[in-house]
Amino acid sequence: MFNRLENRPLETLHLFPILDKLLIELLSSLTEEEWHSPTIARHWSVKDIAAHLLDGNLRGLSGSRDRFFDKKPDHMHTYQDLVAYLNQLNHEWVKAAKRMSPELIIDLLEKTGDLYTEHLKTLEPLADAIFPVAWAGQTISPNWFHIAR
Repeated sequence: MFNRLENRPLETLHLFPILDKLLIELLSSLTEEEWHSPTIARHWSVKDIAAHLLDGNLRGLSGSRDRFFDKKPDHMHTYQDLVAYLNQLNHEWVKAAKRMSPELIIDLLEKTGDLYTEHLKTLEPLADAIFPVAWAGQTISPNWFHIAR
């Protein structure tokens, strides 16, 4: 997070390509049965988790890079409202992604992971992030903290 000794953000962006490569290797090694295995995320399979990660890349690119947002939710007054809204978005995406093959999810994760990382490299680390890290109690967050989350 924040390196207090040097009074500067802790850099994590250089780890993204490494993590993406390991994720793609892992997903590419899975059998059909393993893709449908349950996870600790209650109702989500491994495939659902992979689709959720893809959604993170796509939403990040659409919002941060392209400044494209769907309609704003009607009732967003509390942190619980935010959580409910995000849970609904996640549910809708994962349900729709059931139509995608594991191979397509892998291909899209590979492509969007590269695009998203390249976009994040263009952001000034200390500038205000497009979204705050609300679970940390922030209403405004610097880009480096948004990236590190």
